[in-house]
Amino acid sequence: MLDKYHQIFIQDIKRRIFDENWSRVNKCLEILNEEQVWYSQNENVNSVANLILHICGNLRQYVCSGIFREKDVRDRDREFSAEPGRFDKKELKSMFAETMEELGEKIELLTPEILTQNYSVQGFQESGIAIMIHITEHLSYHVGQITHITKSLENIDTGYYKGIDLNAKDC
Repeated sequence: MLDKYHQIFIQDIKRRIFDENWSRVNKCLEILNEEQVWYSQNENVNSVANLILHICGNLRQYVCSGIFREKDVRDRDREFSAEPGRFDKKELKSMFAETMEELGEKIELLTPEILTQNYSVQGFQESGIAIMIHITEHLSYHVGQITHITKSLENIDTGYYKGIDLNAKDC
């Protein structure tokens, strides 16, 4: 049984990962066409497709392999070198959903003991808590890039906060 603080931590991590970021990636994929998901402004800017592949690799490496000691099959360089058209939007959405569902299952298994242990990932020693913070901020960072690309290509407001008064002074 998780204590109150671990419950709050897990609840907040899940909200950020699943309620915010997952839905935002899906919304952007719905907006963009097949060509746009592979669009890259130049060789130093990743496409939405490459970012999705990268996010999937990172989440699995840090949580599945790092915390849960599953075999690390990540090929990080391949995430960035996948050629346009290698995967279509449907495949990208499916890969992302599979990764997020697997991540959700793993998060349900997190205990205070697991969260406070140290793990080796990409040559770094990190606690389970640090890994969960890392994946949340890393995911959010790249979802921000995906959002920026989508807004730039389509000249639209994604409407993530539609219907929410962000000026509310209820604190």
